[in-house]
Amino acid sequence: MNLFGVLKYKKMAEDFVRNSGIPFTIIRPGRLTDGPYTSYDLNTLVKATAGERRAVEIGQGDKLVGEASRLVVAEACIQALDIESTQGKIYEISSVKV
Repeated sequence: MNLFGVLKYKKMAEDFVRNSGIPFTIIRPGRLTDGPYTSYDLNTLVKATAGERRAVEIGQGDKLVGEASRLVVAEACIQALDIESTQGKIYEISSVKV
């Protein structure tokens, strides 16, 4: 799960944001699906589809494991901007088949 120490650096980044004093909401997606695995081809990313994986599972506390559609992650980020009660919280999300 922590290939090349990635989770260590994600944790360091989260700590930095939390301690910065600026308003934040942290979204922790599962493994990203529905599109390229790099941002090399933006056109491919824009054409991504969530397919049947449109329902969203939300959790807190490092318990949720799964995959998350890139479109679901994007929607969660947009929604978090509009919902004031998400400020200062960390959410784990994964997308599941409906």
